[in-house]
Amino acid sequence: MTEEISEVKRRHSARLRSLPNVVGLGVHPGRKTLIVYVSRKVPLADLAEDERIPPELDGVSVEVEVMAPLRRQDIGRSENDG
Repeated sequence: MTEEISEVKRRHSARLRSLPNVVGLGVHPGRKTLIVYVSRKVPLADLAEDERIPPELDGVSVEVEVMAPLRRQDIGRSENDG
């Protein structure tokens, strides 16, 4: 199942990544679902038809999830390391 979803992700990656606010793609383990990560959700009415993320691609359901902004972490440094 994961291989099938990964193939759908590969086939549609370029188009999905070109859509407004899309920041990444993922595969939900254990479910036949492709996850599209966005920086923020926008009402459908505010998007042109060709800017909308489809609810399904090639028989695989698609979910949209907001991804929180990433923060830089200094691994191995403590707050006292100047």
